[in-house]
Amino acid sequence: MNDTVTESRRNKIQVMFNQLGIPLDRGEIPALLQGKGPVADMKAEHIESVIGLPLEHLPGEILERYCDLSTPELYMPILPYSEKLYEKLITPLRSAKRCYCLGEFLAAIELCAHIGEMLAQLVWQITPINHNKGRVTEEFEKGLFGRTFEKLGQERRIEVLRTFGAITSDQARLFDILRVRRRDYFHIWSAATKGSQPDAAGCFGAAFTLTKEVMQIGISPNERGTLVVNPLLSTYLNESVSGE
Repeated sequence: MNDTVTESRRNKIQVMFNQLGIPLDRGEIPALLQGKGPVADMKAEHIESVIGLPLEHLPGEILERYCDLSTPELYMPILPYSEKLYEKLITPLRSAKRCYCLGEFLAAIELCAHIGEMLAQLVWQITPINHNKGRVTEEFEKGLFGRTFEKLGQERRIEVLRTFGAITSDQARLFDILRVRRRDYFHIWSAATKGSQPDAAGCFGAAFTLTKEVMQIGISPNERGTLVVNPLLSTYLNESVSGE
């Protein structure tokens, strides 16, 4: 669901609600399957939306895996919307959760690593890094890095973002978790890959946390009913709309 919410007196952004589902505890599964009450019906609708299958066709193990990634800590009721954000970040994150629920752990790891790469590029896009009193250009990137930022390998991107202060050390660690897990599973023949389910859950947690920290979206504590979002992202979204 998309809606337009005021982010400030000057800017407006579009948002989406519950794109990643809603929290669910394993103890709620029996009532959910029995369809007891409007709350159960509402939760069932959200679960079906994320997984893409009717609830009556879902074995208990799928619902239990949904619970793994549906704790209060892994809940973002509101996400900012733009066509690019939806295509590059929100859809893959939703797909990663679906794959985990369905037991496709390798696919979930790959999707989460993709999200890490897209987030790194988004952070570079929205962070005001200046050179000689001007914004960094692609020519400057090529001169400094040998190629544009988006064509760098992910390890190098993380180093650049950390060097420029665009990400914290903790965020760099989360980016590295996603990068290394994909490398181990898909690029290193000798790497041990027997823990695909916990690795997939860990990757989703890392991708979710990074997404949440980059977007910084929530309700303003100062202006009732007003949405706030990372001001760098808000500026980027509004500039993108005005430039279309």
